Amino acid sequence: MQGSRSGKVAIWFGVLILGCTLGTDLLGLAAGSEDLMYLGALWALILTLIFTLLPPQRREYLRMLRMHHPGKLRWYCSALLISGGPVIVSFLVAWSMHLVEAPACPQLSCFLGTSGAPAFSSLTSNLLLYLPFLFLFALFEEMAWRGFLQPRLSRWLGLKSALLITGLIWGLWHYGWFIWGHYYPGGELIIDMLMFTLDTVLESVIMGWILLRGESLWPLVLYHGASNSIWELCNAYFRIKHAGWVYLAGESSIINLVIWGIIVVFLWRRLPRSERQVEAMA
Repeated sequence: MQGSRSGKVAIWFGVLILGCTLGTDLLGLAAGSEDLMYLGALWALILTLIFTLLPPQRREYLRMLRMHHPGKLRWYCSALLISGGPVIVSFLVAWSMHLVEAPACPQLSCFLGTSGAPAFSSLTSNLLLYLPFLFLFALFEEMAWRGFLQPRLSRWLGLKSALLITGLIWGLWHYGWFIWGHYYPGGELIIDMLMFTLDTVLESVIMGWILLRGESLWPLVLYHGASNSIWELCNAYFRIKHAGWVYLAGESSIINLVIWGIIVVFLWRRLPRSERQVEAMA
């Protein structure tokens, strides 16, 4: 009974968050406002708060977010290494193959500008201002995906299926950025979307493992924020790019997918199958 109720909540949450975000994206496209599309990312936070705080079980739901304690230091270290390490490696490999280059500029100011979308340009045009926002939006997303959606899917379908479905929804939620054409400039849209979706599914398994063993959402906020920030830093530093660079360097590159795929193969058999086993490990 509990699993069925959790499943219904998860379905409603997933449909609403994708529907509201898509609606905002389409409205932004119609209005020619990319800023509106970025504001649509706030639906992750808004719907998480609504689904968590309005029901009478709000105390239980708040605890399910796993934000009430920081967790162990080793999981922060693991999150930082696994999220940022492959991104750095991929850019270094691309640099060694002359697919990306750093401009000859000794001033720090040369590398402070971002290469992302122009939305909220007064904030996003400078990395020192932009990076804190990346961590803030990472918090909003993790509250939605690993804090709210994954536990309910796990109660309904089991942990392994929950991780895969959470990763798929997480990937679909980003498709508005691809439609705008700014998320991975220089690549083919369909290939970029498929690679990104595979990326979110693989990383969802890894992040689900960290949540299970670390018993806290905060290492995942570091994971998510560090991944986005290191991607932006590398993207800004290696500012000169040549054809095909995006498939070898970046957060959804072939190198990253291989590294994260190896980690997932290692973790998959160690994931518990039943909710009882999940509770025993937590």
